[in-house]
Amino acid sequence: MVICILAFCGAHYITDAVIANIFGWIVFFDFLFVISLPVLFIASIVSRVYAIEKIYTLKWDIQTLKTKLRIIEEQQRFQRPSLETYRSQLGRVIYQYQREANRYRRFHYTLQIMIILFSLLVTGLTSGLTGLLGGVLGKPWIAPVLSLSVSFLTAMTALFRFRDRGFNLQQTADAIEYEINAADLGIFDYKWKSDKESLVERAERLKDEQRKRQQQLEQASDTKQPSEK
Repeated sequence: MVICILAFCGAHYITDAVIANIFGWIVFFDFLFVISLPVLFIASIVSRVYAIEKIYTLKWDIQTLKTKLRIIEEQQRFQRPSLETYRSQLGRVIYQYQREANRYRRFHYTLQIMIILFSLLVTGLTSGLTGLLGGVLGKPWIAPVLSLSVSFLTAMTALFRFRDRGFNLQQTADAIEYEINAADLGIFDYKWKSDKESLVERAERLKDEQRKRQQQLEQASDTKQPSEK
């Protein structure tokens, strides 16, 4: 490098002061080069460490977002039950409807048997059979009491309509059970796999119709009470 500079400047212009000045600049640039190497090395290490830290931060954020997304999916899965879970719930609904239907039928048949029995007793007591019956049934106030009991039980049957309540519940339970069996066997309206998802819609429609029939019976009972009074 020194030789090139000397050749460029010319030998006749070279003096000791110029040579010393040139060597001074060379030493200065060498010093800057030596100093810059560790600085550049440290800057490179710092930048790499920062990049690695940023990558780990992004990775942690991605893991956090995945965890939140999984939690949201689990919550949605529990909030919106699957078809199998809904079928098991329908089984409990069918059992509940059938149990209530049986209870209303027992009420209805019990009242009907009591009405028939009391009516026969009233007929027997008012047709001259008091002497044959004798005992407590021979008392003169028994026939009016039994007659009032028949009227009361008949009014109870007409007011609460136990037979209609039981019939509606049993009809709805049978309809839901029919839809479940058809979906399981893949017949009628459930021939395709995608059609089986309509089971939820049909079952909910049947349950809604049952609620409406129940409300109609309740309203009919409420409207009869003031008129009877």
